[in-house]
Amino acid sequence: MLVSTNKLTESGCDIREKDKLCRSRGGESCAFDGAMIVLQPIADTAHIVHGSIACCGNSWEGRGTLSNVEASLHRMGFTTDMDEMDIIYGSEEKLLKAIIQTNKAVKPKAIFVYATCVSGLVGEDIESVCRKAEDVCGIKVIPVNAPGFVGPKNLGNRIAGEVLLDHVIGTGEPSLNSSMEAGIINLIGEYNIAGDMWNVELLFKEAGMPVLSRISGDSTFEEITYAHRAKLNVVVCSRALINVAKEMERRYGIPYVEVSFFGKTEMSKALRIISSKFKVQSSKFHLSDKVEAIIAREEKRLSEKLKNYAHLEGKKAVLYTGGVKSWSFISALLDLGIEIVAAGTKKSTFEDEEKMKAIL
Repeated sequence: MLVSTNKLTESGCDIREKDKLCRSRGGESCAFDGAMIVLQPIADTAHIVHGSIACCGNSWEGRGTLSNVEASLHRMGFTTDMDEMDIIYGSEEKLLKAIIQTNKAVKPKAIFVYATCVSGLVGEDIESVCRKAEDVCGIKVIPVNAPGFVGPKNLGNRIAGEVLLDHVIGTGEPSLNSSMEAGIINLIGEYNIAGDMWNVELLFKEAGMPVLSRISGDSTFEEITYAHRAKLNVVVCSRALINVAKEMERRYGIPYVEVSFFGKTEMSKALRIISSKFKVQSSKFHLSDKVEAIIAREEKRLSEKLKNYAHLEGKKAVLYTGGVKSWSFISALLDLGIEIVAAGTKKSTFEDEEKMKAIL
């Protein structure tokens, strides 16, 4: 897979201080792990790691992604378990057999095949193997060339995004049952950790802005194939997949916004920002009016529940987070009346850091 380095490393940060991959810092994971973080939540696909057993094992349970998809293949691990003999003699035939066996065993909608440091260094041609496997299996078998040595986790996120753009997005169409009214959105860079997005999606649906595709928490392969039919892309973690939003804007004319769903203030702001992008009205309501009614109701309910935590008001906190959480957690703590006396960050863009300064 040959991709533009500029596309992969573009940060989406303020042009004055663009820092490409936004600084690789010590302690980050590898590109392979970053690619799996993005793609593994697609719950009806199989994910085969072409490398040593440790590559599959060390990244296992890295994120607590939950899914309602019946297949739940994201909870299963598949690996070719390369050993010394495979390194010496090659293991492309072994990989082909593994793909065929996996397809027969679990009947996935598609299969992602991941290169790792070992298979990448010895020059395993996973792309040609995937093409052969497609002919045998009759489903998409997609190579993910993100061996760990090419860069940090963030680069792996971007490579996975390019894989979706090249092999998945735009290859399908929604069924007639899919609601195609104005206001349908994609969620990009949201992984439904601990099921946190389920409550948010209920609000979107009530407001008349249902989610079309999720990239990639609680998603199916099919819904990502027709993500190009959305009216708006909502980017939750710009550091991970800003390249997907930018490229979909270029290819399909889909605008994007960057929001956070952490805390009362950010959630309300997100609903307002998203609804402002649509001109939806009827004889009964304007979309903005409906959103404001939902915000007022939910903030009132939340205020009642937060009374149990009134003792936190006036407390002081030191915050150390990363990415979009670096500024959205500040906002959430301020909602509780907690004073932020110091804030540190890791794996954040300059734009994230500017937002931190603005809030503080």
